[in-house]
Amino acid sequence: MPADGSSLLTLLRADLRAAWRTHRPYVGFSLLLFLSGAATGVLFWLAGREIRSLALGDLATLVLPQQFPATTLFFEQLELFSLLVLGALSAGVLTALALLAQGVVAGYFLALSAGSDTGLLVPAIFLSGLPTLFAYLLGAAVSFRLVVQAAGHFLGTHEPLDVDDWRQIGVVLGAGVLLLAVAAILEAYVLFALTELFS
Repeated sequence: MPADGSSLLTLLRADLRAAWRTHRPYVGFSLLLFLSGAATGVLFWLAGREIRSLALGDLATLVLPQQFPATTLFFEQLELFSLLVLGALSAGVLTALALLAQGVVAGYFLALSAGSDTGLLVPAIFLSGLPTLFAYLLGAAVSFRLVVQAAGHFLGTHEPLDVDDWRQIGVVLGAGVLLLAVAAILEAYVLFALTELFS
């Protein structure tokens, strides 16, 4: 039995390495889109423009996070994660727009908070937001990979996805969901406690 468990762990590690190696360029592209949105958000703040009219979220709840059950936060984040993945059905357009929008919100919020009374919370919020961001990047990476794969198959430059490819995609999506669960716990308990401490 221990040998079987060891073999399973070895296989999982190999799948993780292979999945990361395959999806790493798409994660990098997704991060570039997010950072482009973040830079735009900072420029909006520097220009004194509000972004609430863009329907990208209520900044008040970002500046002073409210307490919600971890399950509520998890399922809210899972909705966007699912949108990022399913954006492949729009040739990646929805995925790209969602990443840019999240980047705009993040950039604007960080610029807004840096000089305010909530500035002390920025590192804590950033720390709790990292797992969420990385999960979103993984979901977007899967979307972009599927788009490239489909386009390549249509043009005759890519082979169809095989069982190993789909298993790698499953590993990446599983890692993303796990990161969302960690982020929800951090936000529901750690971040809210720090908010109460500094407010």
